[in-house]
Amino acid sequence: MKSTGSAPSFATQPLVVSCDVGMESLHLVCPAMSGSPFARVYAIDNRTEPIRRELTALREAALRSGHPHVRLVLEPTGVYDKLLINIARTLGFDVKLVNGEDVAKMRQVIFGDPGKTDKRDPTAIHGVATNGRMMIARDL
Repeated sequence: MKSTGSAPSFATQPLVVSCDVGMESLHLVCPAMSGSPFARVYAIDNRTEPIRRELTALREAALRSGHPHVRLVLEPTGVYDKLLINIARTLGFDVKLVNGEDVAKMRQVIFGDPGKTDKRDPTAIHGVATNGRMMIARDL
């Protein structure tokens, strides 16, 4: 069997930040930054300055921990995600989307029930992303 190359190194794997987008707030989780698979989900306002401040802090923390590439994963909302996506791209994040149906099924797998809450969704989005079920966020 012919080898297609070596496995990607730790440094080339993107650090995944998962986000549930709402009209008023964003709920984020990044298990790799906390040192635990049960990372704390935290909320910020869905406004320019809080988003820019938090994403800048996440990018700097990622660089300090040896992750030069940061990926933001979210479920598209149609309107409320545009500001977040634009700021993330400006700051050099790789932005990916996940399918809402996949997120709903992952909530059932992780939590044992389909209950939707802003605090649960980032964990379900992260589960979908870590299983490689992402789409490119295109700017048409």
